[in-house]
Amino acid sequence: MVARNDRGEVLASQATLEEATASHFAAEAFACTQAVRLRIQMGARKVKIEGDALVIIKKCQSYNEDKSEIGAYIRDIKQLATNFQTIRFKYTQRSSNQMTHFIATECLKRGEEMYLERLKPLYAVDSLCPSRQREREPD
Repeated sequence: MVARNDRGEVLASQATLEEATASHFAAEAFACTQAVRLRIQMGARKVKIEGDALVIIKKCQSYNEDKSEIGAYIRDIKQLATNFQTIRFKYTQRSSNQMTHFIATECLKRGEEMYLERLKPLYAVDSLCPSRQREREPD
């Protein structure tokens, strides 16, 4: 996940490997839980959580009790959300969430977890910003 401020600047990047998830939805719900926990650790008071899993976003926005296979994650997210002055869950298309997915894919390939404050992994910057890659190539 990537945490940003109101200006879109990266505050933190984190990737956590979770070996035993029941489904894709469970993995997305776990990632949302981790995003909320990260913002609590960072001391945020007003938070917007963006994700490309519409089902998860809708369940987090709902006031109804969730009884699905991911209900425990959703209840955890809602309980953690009480730590904030305000929290919004917003759907975003995967194309606008490229950095997050690239980091997750690379960490899975490498079999590693990571946490960076105010930084993005260099491999993500090089892959997603071709002009940056040209800057680093020798003459």
